[in-house]
Amino acid sequence: TSTEWNFRVVVSETNGYQALASTTLRLADNLDSASPFSDLVFYWDQTADAFYEIGTDALDSAELSVNSDSNCAGTTCTLDFKILFNKTFALTATNYTVEVISGNDSGRFDSDTYADIFQVRFPYVEQVHYRWRNDDGGE
Repeated sequence: TSTEWNFRVVVSETNGYQALASTTLRLADNLDSASPFSDLVFYWDQTADAFYEIGTDALDSAELSVNSDSNCAGTTCTLDFKILFNKTFALTATNYTVEVISGNDSGRFDSDTYADIFQVRFPYVEQVHYRWRNDDGGE
């Protein structure tokens, strides 16, 4: 089954949240650690107030949940990028890094990059069930 993670991004614009154009959330493993990351890329468009998945995600390991949500008021938008990670996301403990890029209608961008934010490890438990019967070979 998939696990939903919430990545909350808070962005503000001195001219009001309407001046925000977009916010991009990028997630990458340690094989793609150079900014800008390209593994998993998710995008929020202020005009449409909609979330999109725009990354390459060749392994189809993550997808944007329909529960993603934005809450904008005054000069600030709180964006909840809710991402579903499938069990194929990581086979072992892997360092992941996040980058947030926000732009306004004047074409100005602000970028925030964080060091490894968490490790992902999916435990697998194989269950074997046995049924026993009493078969003594008698009549």
